[in-house]
Amino acid sequence: MRIVPILKGFPGVSDRGYLGWSSITWVQSGKVNIVIDTGTYGDYPMLREAFLRAGIQPEAVDILVLSHFHFDHVINTRIFPNARILLSRTEADYATSGAADWAIPEGYFPVVEATRRLELVNGNEQIAEGVWLLPTPGHTPGHMSVRVQNDDGRTVVVAADAVKNLTELRNGEVKMAWDRSVSRRTIEMLQQEADVIIPGHDRILHLSHGEIHAAETLRIWLTTPTGNQPMDGAQLELVVPGDEAGVRDCPFCMSDGGSNS
Repeated sequence: MRIVPILKGFPGVSDRGYLGWSSITWVQSGKVNIVIDTGTYGDYPMLREAFLRAGIQPEAVDILVLSHFHFDHVINTRIFPNARILLSRTEADYATSGAADWAIPEGYFPVVEATRRLELVNGNEQIAEGVWLLPTPGHTPGHMSVRVQNDDGRTVVVAADAVKNLTELRNGEVKMAWDRSVSRRTIEMLQQEADVIIPGHDRILHLSHGEIHAAETLRIWLTTPTGNQPMDGAQLELVVPGDEAGVRDCPFCMSDGGSNS
């Protein structure tokens, strides 16, 4: 079993709104290649390169799991031309219901449907050896995560926006939820069942004896263009630190903290 963070989610909101930098994860179970989520619009130019650096071509992906139908998780489905696309049936109904949810990309569901590779699922199926879909409603009604039984015996949940960040996992309170009470129950379930959580917008999180450790340090570089006076080619580094215990306990994390790209 391999679990590879392709792009790591990053928490934060700007005065322009949500950043939308979500996690993209590759799980390899035997010969089956599974990808969870596809990132947002701005990820597209780097996405193929990120997969190639990780050791896989997007054309070799067998299954693409869409955790839910928000723009920062579904918009790059076209980079995986041969993958079965799995989406919760409940989520498909929600995405096409005209719900007042600004994060659903208008007109994009028919694009995914037109691939003829979209499969609507209940959200609790086994999709490969040691890999199951897991219903995790709350953020949206049909949100689903992916549960992986790792080779070391630990349960890893690629949670997407069922748990967006460390703060939500610790206190059970979420922002931007279809139903906060349902989301709270989902987080309580994950706290009980998961040993490792890959959240939608944060570092990898480890749960042990009631404690949560954040694996890795996230780094994002913002760069202004050259010739843009007075900040000519300036760079701003955004850092969300991890902790040593989290890194020691994370066999699929980069020991140097890595980056978001």
